[in-house]
Amino acid sequence: MNKIQSKIAELYPTWKEFIEKQGPDKMLSIHKDFTTIDHVIERRRLQLDDLNVVYQTKNSIPSVEYMVKWIEFLNRFSNINKPLTDITPVAYMLAIKYTHFTLPDLKIVFERILEGVYGKFYGSVDAQLILASFAAYDMRRKELLQKIASEIGRQNAEMMNDRLNEVKNEIFMQLKADNPNMDFEDLLRKTEIAANVKIKEEFDNENNEE
Repeated sequence: MNKIQSKIAELYPTWKEFIEKQGPDKMLSIHKDFTTIDHVIERRRLQLDDLNVVYQTKNSIPSVEYMVKWIEFLNRFSNINKPLTDITPVAYMLAIKYTHFTLPDLKIVFERILEGVYGKFYGSVDAQLILASFAAYDMRRKELLQKIASEIGRQNAEMMNDRLNEVKNEIFMQLKADNPNMDFEDLLRKTEIAANVKIKEEFDNENNEE
């Protein structure tokens, strides 16, 4: 188990204890400060598939059971006379497709469904609207993750370029001091080769440490 899974297993040794403390009713207060997707995805959090790692047995799939609890929550608070009755198939589809969703993700998407952000229920709690709402939320979530990844890539490229220039300057000055009669073009060529080798070594060492 990873660190997050181990921590949850330590805090809530049984599935019953987890549901009592981390069920949908509790999520509204526990994660009240989570109102945007940006906040949720800023770091690694407990996901649906983590629940399966920690609590799954031969006879149960915790992520599906947890999603059932959320749909039951939706039924209770939607103020619709005809709640969704065939809950398990919908819960299964959601839990299997959105294993990467965190608990705050679920809190936000179900709040938005209740608020009618993705459309309104007419006469009954509609499975199609629930599925479409999750798809819309996930699309926006992926867009934001891609934006973050692009920004991180840009920042890393800038840092790498700055470091390369710094190394080039250091090597050039050292080569010039050691070889005062070396041709300028040779100095530049040797500097370029040595700098690239050094940058690659630094990059490899950082990856090995991770």
